[in-house]
Amino acid sequence: ISCELVDKKTPVYTSNRCTTEYIYEGTRYSLTLEQKEKIAAMVYSEYGTDIEGSKAVASHMANLYEYKKWSGYTSLSFYDYITTTTWYSAGTRSETYFTNNSMQAVNDCIVNGQRTLPLYIDEFDMFPGDIVSPLSGDSYVRDVTIVNNVYGATGKFWCLSEDANGIGANIFFYTSDRYKEYVGG
Repeated sequence: ISCELVDKKTPVYTSNRCTTEYIYEGTRYSLTLEQKEKIAAMVYSEYGTDIEGSKAVASHMANLYEYKKWSGYTSLSFYDYITTTTWYSAGTRSETYFTNNSMQAVNDCIVNGQRTLPLYIDEFDMFPGDIVSPLSGDSYVRDVTIVNNVYGATGKFWCLSEDANGIGANIFFYTSDRYKEYVGG
């Protein structure tokens, strides 16, 4: 399968925070209401009620699936892959509670394909707890600051979400040079 995505908007960033504005139009996935509710519950469990963080998590789910599918590492559907084989499924498989914001994130980013993270943003972790030698949040510079997580991944910083209802902020970063190819760097 050959997929080519075309940016629909050029993002303008005024800070190192994640955005709620969509950056590109990605693959759209058809989901039943029950499947959307399950994915929304997984998004809520990962991020809480904050719409910015919820959209970033939903966009990351799509990025993760697309990278695996396009690389030939899975033949599962989006729903089956996210709910059975990822770390999302390990921690959130039994979740059932979702909010309007987590459902909006699923509808916007997964069903309608309006992603808030660009392709190849492939990692995110709880900030600061999962980060080796974390900096203050404002010290991170997009495409410059190196991020190391406690699980062994190393990459370049993309964005930081706000702390969501005491659940904690998330830091999003990329570990692959494919990101640089994608943005022409």
